Amino acid sequence: MLTLNGKVLPYDKEFSIDGVIYPANWLRRSTILEKQNIGIIETPAPPWYDRRFYTGVNQPKDLQELQVRYIEEVKKKTNIQLSETDWQVVRSVDPTSEKQAIDPAVITLRQSIRSRSDEMETGVKAATSTEELAAYVTSEAYTNWFYVPVVEEDEVKPKVTVNGAITTDGFSGTYVDFGEDKVKPTDKKKKK
Repeated sequence: MLTLNGKVLPYDKEFSIDGVIYPANWLRRSTILEKQNIGIIETPAPPWYDRRFYTGVNQPKDLQELQVRYIEEVKKKTNIQLSETDWQVVRSVDPTSEKQAIDPAVITLRQSIRSRSDEMETGVKAATSTEELAAYVTSEAYTNWFYVPVVEEDEVKPKVTVNGAITTDGFSGTYVDFGEDKVKPTDKKKKK
């Protein structure tokens, strides 16, 4: 951080000293000696801290207040996500309209949103220090609503059938068994 007479000089911005105007790129292009000759000194930047969780360096905010805040945030996000399908729930019970059943996929989605919300609230409540809460709230487990924990390599992956082919993970097709009676893609080219 560069300062002149106690004021911070931002890079890439024109400035003047004693009537002399220096262009925006001067601080980047000049040497340390040139800067010192006109009174600019380099000082260390103040230590960084996350203002969401700390009031200063090593000064954590109150854990209970933070937990209340982040639980409210989870509830707000949950309500926003559920509101997208609320109309289907209302339509299914509204006596003035034709009662239509809620799409099963919507029911599943709403259940998964509530379940994920409960998981996130539990994670917030489980923190025993501001540092733990900060680590959780900034992790993918909190920030990603569709977070799925990583499967450990030593766990057995079930085989899944995809379009008649069997794969070990259902997605990458790492192992595909077409079987003896299946036509392989290369066989189609030969028949032309």
